[in-house]
Amino acid sequence: MFDPDKWAESVDNQLKKRADQANQSQQMFLERRKMLAQEGPLFWPKVREASKQCCDAYNKRKQHEVLFFADIGDKVFTIKRTDAAGMELIVEQVRGIGYKINVQSQFPKYRQVYQPQIFDGGDGSVELCSSDNVPVTPEEVATAAMSAFLGAYQTSSTATA
Repeated sequence: MFDPDKWAESVDNQLKKRADQANQSQQMFLERRKMLAQEGPLFWPKVREASKQCCDAYNKRKQHEVLFFADIGDKVFTIKRTDAAGMELIVEQVRGIGYKINVQSQFPKYRQVYQPQIFDGGDGSVELCSSDNVPVTPEEVATAAMSAFLGAYQTSSTATA
């Protein structure tokens, strides 16, 4: 027999459950955003320092300044080749949602985007990730960019020699 009171109670319970789930999802979303906002910017100085160390180590190995590191404001730095006009690697932190780090150069053509993400599989920690969602360290960001920057230069110069 149809009982409209039971139906009303059932629908009301379903709606409350959905509202509770939506509130939980919203709360989790806000907590994740807060975590990214706190920890995301911490990767920038690490990438900057690792890149500076790579420049210094390469210059030391070559026994003269081949790579010139320059801060351009507080969220951009460049690395230029002193022996090749127009060769510049630009690394910038994009403020806003996600604190992305863009690494690019025109010659040689190179572009990578890294973004902090939260990994739920373990402890829910924030990791810096490549564009294919693979966790990377700031040192790996620096060495990959520097290797591509230097490697492409050597390839293009040996091809014309």
